[in-house]
Amino acid sequence: KKLWFQLYLRHEEIVFNKAPYLNVVSKEMEEYIRSHYKVTGDILIASDGIPAELQTYDSIAPISLEKYKVNGQKIILFAGSCKPMGGARKLVETFMQSTELHRKAKLLLITTETRYLDGIETDAHVILLPSMPHVELVSYMKAADVIVCPDDEENEYNQICPHIKFYDALATGTPIVATDLSVNRNVIGDIRYPICYFSKNNTSLEEALLKAIEFKKLPLTLKDLLEKTYNYQM
Repeated sequence: KKLWFQLYLRHEEIVFNKAPYLNVVSKEMEEYIRSHYKVTGDILIASDGIPAELQTYDSIAPISLEKYKVNGQKIILFAGSCKPMGGARKLVETFMQSTELHRKAKLLLITTETRYLDGIETDAHVILLPSMPHVELVSYMKAADVIVCPDDEENEYNQICPHIKFYDALATGTPIVATDLSVNRNVIGDIRYPICYFSKNNTSLEEALLKAIEFKKLPLTLKDLLEKTYNYQM
């Protein structure tokens, strides 16, 4: 594994130094590459973006989540990796420690990597579902009351790459809770979107979640999101 990784880094160095054009996903990534490599080509900033087929999103109906709700409880959804560089573990710990969140909501996790959550004691308020096809996932994201995109804010990779589920969440109009990183803020840009940011130095994750579950969904149009698509940015 160590040899493979060293070969990978060497290959990366050659590509960054020799490629006539580089496409990067954020200004922060451009700065990182320029400070670590002797770039000779041009760099284009175009973030991953919302999938171009926005009409597909419009045609996906939200799935019913009523079976998970008791006395009007809201659904907080997390989808993706539970690996340490993300913030899934912190999310579950925060939820389990909050009496107020337990009263108002349930936490729905869509992931296959539950081993990274070992040692956390959960209850019936935490629902685990396996990873699913993208279209089905979007139907869950549309039905949820809040989508959480947590990151480890100290991780260097997270500081230069926007949270990958951000784009799907944006396209559904569902309120978002995200780590307060400049790359995440840049994804939203000037769209008036129902989003709460959290960080260790400012608003806590619990505070952001409690605020976000009171937000209403945003009735976005294709025109609102066009400039956020990858094809448009390219």
